[in-house]
Amino acid sequence: MSTTLELRLMFTSSTSASENLENMLGGAGSLLNPVSAECRATLQEGNKHLPSMTWAEAQTHPLFTSSTTRITLTTSIPCWRFASGVPERSALSATFYSWGRDYFAATGRNRNSNGDAALVIDKVGPWVAFPDHLPVASVCNPKVEQNLEELTQLVVGICTVAAPRRAKLFTDSADYAPYNAHMLYFSSQEEINSDLADIQSIEPKRTGSSLELGEWRSAEQRNALDAALRTYVHQDTQLGAEKLSAAWNAGWLDSLDLQNGRLFFDYPHFMNSYVDSFYTRLLSAPG
Repeated sequence: MSTTLELRLMFTSSTSASENLENMLGGAGSLLNPVSAECRATLQEGNKHLPSMTWAEAQTHPLFTSSTTRITLTTSIPCWRFASGVPERSALSATFYSWGRDYFAATGRNRNSNGDAALVIDKVGPWVAFPDHLPVASVCNPKVEQNLEELTQLVVGICTVAAPRRAKLFTDSADYAPYNAHMLYFSSQEEINSDLADIQSIEPKRTGSSLELGEWRSAEQRNALDAALRTYVHQDTQLGAEKLSAAWNAGWLDSLDLQNGRLFFDYPHFMNSYVDSFYTRLLSAPG
């Protein structure tokens, strides 16, 4: 399975790319393999790519703190892998991306789609549970669940230290629409309205491709989600405090409180499912 696993984060406009990246590294801690001074990094100013350099060189480069720079740093994440049907402790490439607040305006790219920063893991397979009817499930799924616990700890650490407004776990098998996420983080109840605004901006542009509604969904599931979005998404859909509080505490998904926000996901095999029910129930709820 070559699909990537991606944690994408939105920050306030006052934070810098270098600050966000360094805070993400601090939050990741020992859950990633150590970032040495020799780890490879790249700096991109607008559409101009600079040659690859060491992390130590990048940190002292004049463009490291520029508002129009994209910073990239590659390390690795330890995990259980299952290529032979037998769990084996290994590692996968993991790349941090952090975009300066003026980078998207300089390049014409979409900030809402990409986020302000991301951690992209080379393959999602180690975090996807095997169907119970497969012989390997009983041997491999306990290790998948260990991977998922460590991934949750990683997200908790990054969100606690880096303090984004919102964050989501995606794969590249679907567009970066909120309902295609596998885990949600909100720093406050009010940030749910930011997601609704994103959904409202996406809805008029949808063309019906499988990528828009997730290639991992069946045709029946995509049709049901499509119908729900067409029925309930309206341009002026923003929720008041009472309805936001009700959604926050409704228990539609499993949740985990952080010191500065809350995670929502479908425990334990959250990479096997989407969080779309959170949004469809929210939009269709009376009142």
